[in-house]
Amino acid sequence: MTHQFFTNRMHLTDEGIALFVDAIRLQKLHSLPDEISKHAAECDECGMQISEMMEILSSEPADTVQKHPWLDREEPKLKSANLIRYGIAAFLIISIGAGLFYFSLEKEKIQPTPVVHQENTIPISEHQISDKVTPEAPKTAPKQEMTKKNTLELVADNFLPSENLEDLVRVQFRSASIEVLSPLSSATVTLPIHFQWKAGDLPLTITILSNREKILASAQTKNGSFTFSKHIPPGLYYWKLQTNDELLFFDKFFVK
Repeated sequence: MTHQFFTNRMHLTDEGIALFVDAIRLQKLHSLPDEISKHAAECDECGMQISEMMEILSSEPADTVQKHPWLDREEPKLKSANLIRYGIAAFLIISIGAGLFYFSLEKEKIQPTPVVHQENTIPISEHQISDKVTPEAPKTAPKQEMTKKNTLELVADNFLPSENLEDLVRVQFRSASIEVLSPLSSATVTLPIHFQWKAGDLPLTITILSNREKILASAQTKNGSFTFSKHIPPGLYYWKLQTNDELLFFDKFFVK
């Protein structure tokens, strides 16, 4: 039962948000119910709350020692008992069906075979027979499940912090000539992203990186602003300001 994780407005409750964040941090998205996974992937409001909680917990390591009360729970024994009962019922139904089928065959043997004149018999070609055969529908469920799993894993990977870049975020830089206006440290933003700072006429290079340390944009500017409009998926990102020979600022932000 997953109703306790949804509000009356059909959004995730605080417990539902926390459960999804735990699944990302513990890499156990496969243990989430389909209703929660689908809603989190489609709802912008809940996605923003998930991003904010990931931001709050980004500096805390996930507890992989203790068993999670929901993600690591064992299947209840009642479910196994029900499966046994359903199996017995299915066996009885199949047995009764087989008996009726056998009885119908015996009944047909008793009835006299009608006489069919040879000249009235119309042969059926192999082509006509093959046209009546309905091809078996391809089984796409496993592929759909694999696609869903890959999508969720990709979303989770986008929020994982980079150890190397997180170390730079915590550094106190010597330069006091830069005043960053936006985005604020660890803020959650939407596209396009407007970067603004005050540094006088000092020419600076702004660089934007993914959580996998891949450079997404890099530009030199003197006016203290830069707008990033390239489409990027929700996740954790980093940015920095530097001169030709010195790193002056480094921080992170989240995209919802």
